[in-house]
Amino acid sequence: MDTYDPWADGEYVAKKYGINITNELPAGDQYDAIVVAVANREFQEMLPADIHALGKRVQVIYDIKYVLLPEAVDGQL
Repeated sequence: MDTYDPWADGEYVAKKYGINITNELPAGDQYDAIVVAVANREFQEMLPADIHALGKRVQVIYDIKYVLLPEAVDGQL
């Protein structure tokens, strides 16, 4: 599991929550599931195809912050 957030302070998040953060977008085609959990400008500017490209051919995308249109994801909160 990878957690990507270009704005998060990785050291603070690791100490406070025990979660390792990367500030660089991981290479694509490797995830079974993708959760869009923040609405940072970087995510809002991504096309749905860009986010889908991060996952494997069969994947699940869940959008907590309504960054993507409902038809581009498998579920929204």
